[in-house]
Amino acid sequence: MTLTIEEYEAKRTARYNRLINAATKAETESASKLETAHKMADCIPFGQPMMPDHYSYNRDRNFRNNIKNKYRKGYELAKQAEEYRSRAASIESNSAIYSDNPQAVDLLTEKIAKMEAHQELMKATNKAIKKNDRAALLKLGHAESLVNRWLDPAPMEWPGKGYAAFELTNNNANIRTAKKRAALVEKKQSIPDKDEEINGVKIEWRASENRIRIDFGQRVPLDTYKTLKSHGYRAMKEEGVFSAFYNYHAGEFVTNLRKEATK
Repeated sequence: MTLTIEEYEAKRTARYNRLINAATKAETESASKLETAHKMADCIPFGQPMMPDHYSYNRDRNFRNNIKNKYRKGYELAKQAEEYRSRAASIESNSAIYSDNPQAVDLLTEKIAKMEAHQELMKATNKAIKKNDRAALLKLGHAESLVNRWLDPAPMEWPGKGYAAFELTNNNANIRTAKKRAALVEKKQSIPDKDEEINGVKIEWRASENRIRIDFGQRVPLDTYKTLKSHGYRAMKEEGVFSAFYNYHAGEFVTNLRKEATK
């Protein structure tokens, strides 16, 4: 069953809050790691070399490696926090189009139309420049100062006159990708919900919401947890409950679970 607009907005808000909380946590941990690394580094006299023949060499080497690891982890966490905030910003600005959005197909169709219009604009612009057609360029909406620059007979440096070939190629590739995704989303949202149970494990298939939810009803063994994680599942707040995007890789875990049950 496809989500209503209200249900999707509630889910979008929850997704935004999760990302902001994750970013804040990563930033806090990053600051802590870097501060610890700084304090540890201050314990080493400036310019003090390592002394392989000294009895304390192994301890000193491990200490310095520990400092490096803390710095590395601190920077990794800072980068992770930046990524979380970037994803949250996309949600806040509503520029990201998620598959569980009931308006996803319409939004993707609108996005495709804009890209196709831009493709035609780029092609028409380059054609007009080639013909030295000032009127056509102005009619296309380009600023007069830019048109003057494009039609100047003097050679131009980067970015050159009009649109580069790679810009048209890349935009065309993005159009094809968006069309494939729109078709996939439309197909997913038309797939009916399905529930099944395998040896007491409950599985919810929700293509329209782009998720598969598995409830084991209890804490799972470490091996099972690792296998779930490798198939794209993440643990939910409820004990023994996992969720993943609705795709072949996640569905494969359920298929294997079904096979195991029939042995």
